[in-house]
Amino acid sequence: MQQAIEKDPGYGLAYGALAESYALFTYYGVQSPADACPKAKAAATKALEIDESLGEAHTALGWIKMSCDWDWPGSERQFKRALELNPADATTRGFHAGYLKAMGRLEESIAEARRGVEAEPLNLNASAILGRDLYFGGHDEQALDVLRKTIAMDADFVDAHLASGVGL
Repeated sequence: MQQAIEKDPGYGLAYGALAESYALFTYYGVQSPADACPKAKAAATKALEIDESLGEAHTALGWIKMSCDWDWPGSERQFKRALELNPADATTRGFHAGYLKAMGRLEESIAEARRGVEAEPLNLNASAILGRDLYFGGHDEQALDVLRKTIAMDADFVDAHLASGVGL
């Protein structure tokens, strides 16, 4: 993404994708919130300066407002805007499912994760998110089935192995 930005500083999609990546750095323990959150915000803001209709930037801001700013209403607004712009984006659906889960809205989270898998059936992240959400929702057999199918698509996909090992 950095290389794309170097070649074309006006390429908003690269900034949006970079923002999504930085937004997940804290989730995966790559960087502390103090380091990752400002980078994610800056990339998302730049993406929206270039093109306000970039769903990826709104998705990233939704996650940032939730996990960095603790701004629940702002987070929900950003996710809704991202879904208006790109309703078939499994990444947005997965981020939004995480928000719904954090808000204690587990069945809505499962439904959102399911929509992500329906939109992109071969998206490994979407499948792993659905598997985790099903598990947290008490649907162990369904969760294990989804995670086994995900591992069958790619036996090296770590997130599916991690999710299947949380108690299933």
